[in-house]
Amino acid sequence: MASSACGTTSPKPPPPCVVPGTASGGTSYCLVNDEVLRVPNARALAMGEALLFNVDDDTAVLIIRDALGAYAMSAICTHQCCLVSLCENADCTTIGTNPGECQSTSVAAPMPTGAAIICACHGSTFAIDGSVLTGPATRPLPHYALTFDGNDGLVDIASTVADTDRTT
Repeated sequence: MASSACGTTSPKPPPPCVVPGTASGGTSYCLVNDEVLRVPNARALAMGEALLFNVDDDTAVLIIRDALGAYAMSAICTHQCCLVSLCENADCTTIGTNPGECQSTSVAAPMPTGAAIICACHGSTFAIDGSVLTGPATRPLPHYALTFDGNDGLVDIASTVADTDRTT
C-alpha cells in the first residue's frame, strides 16, 4: 500500500513485472511480498547461463539453466537481505550490477564451481546452486517455483521448492 497525505493509504498498482493479483500483502523471508514475478525471455537462457531480475532492492530473483533445466532462487542474501550480484569471472572480481526496477542483468555465464554469486554488502559468496561458500551468511539462497509462459519465466516467490527442482 502506498502512503498518501495524512496517513491514509491507497492501493498502488503492481509494477509491470509483477503478475497482477498475486501480491497478497503477506511476508516471507526478508519481508518480501508473496508475488509472481514475470521475467522476460527467461526461457532463452542457454545451459550455463544466468540472469538476475529485480523489482526493487528487496524483491529479486536469479534464473539459471544447467544441464537438467532451469531453476529460480532468491537474489536476496540470507545474511542481512542485501541484493546479490552474479560473478562474471572465475575469481569473482567482476560482478554484475543492479539492473534497476523491473529489469534483468545481461546474461552471465558464472562458473559452475566456486563462487558464482556474491553479496557486496558483507562479502558472502554462494555457489551456482545457492549454497553458502563463505559467510557471514549461513543459510543457502531459497529456491522458488518456476514455470514458463511463452518465453517468459514466472517465478512464484511465495512457493519455495527443493534445490533439485528444474523446469524445462
